[in-house]
Amino acid sequence: MWGLIAHVVMSLPLALPALQCIYDASPCSDTRARLGVISLSIRGRTLPRSTTAAEFGSFGLDDKVPGFPQIGKLQTDGPLITLPYCWFSSIDTWDNPSLCAVDTYDLSRDSVRFRSRTYNRPDLVPIAKAIEYAQQRDYRAVLSYCASSELARQFVRDLPPLVFAGDIHVTRTGTGKEHVKMEWGSFEVEKRAGRWVVVSLHPD
Repeated sequence: MWGLIAHVVMSLPLALPALQCIYDASPCSDTRARLGVISLSIRGRTLPRSTTAAEFGSFGLDDKVPGFPQIGKLQTDGPLITLPYCWFSSIDTWDNPSLCAVDTYDLSRDSVRFRSRTYNRPDLVPIAKAIEYAQQRDYRAVLSYCASSELARQFVRDLPPLVFAGDIHVTRTGTGKEHVKMEWGSFEVEKRAGRWVVVSLHPD
């Protein structure tokens, strides 16, 4: 399933005995001819108006990316709504978004409340995010995905303007430990205190 990126508007008046969700996808292109526009509308049937929760999202050429399973589906369960989405990142191996997540929101009150987020590959998210923010030279953002300040500075200092994943090879090196090899370089990631972080970076 191609990705859906949804942003829930926080001013939604919700006394909703029934909820209707409508999403639309429209193809368009950028320089790599791979983006689509996706919008989501949430309509309570007792509301005088519909409330649109929309953000621009991405979908690619196929919904089957080896090593990156799809996660979740757009659905409601009582007052909860789950919104799956994917996004393009520096660890994509071809013209398809690899990383995906599903967010859950609680619609039971007058303001929408975020409940949880689950990733399809939580072990690779810190690598993608650290690269994204290092390319923006945002040290503080990079630091939140690294095990040390020294490593975060290395990301910001050494990362080239363009990073291509090529093929990705992930090798488990221990409990909650992995070695990740990409075309540009290799990384070590570990699960610490319930979350994955990058612990080392080795540019080729």
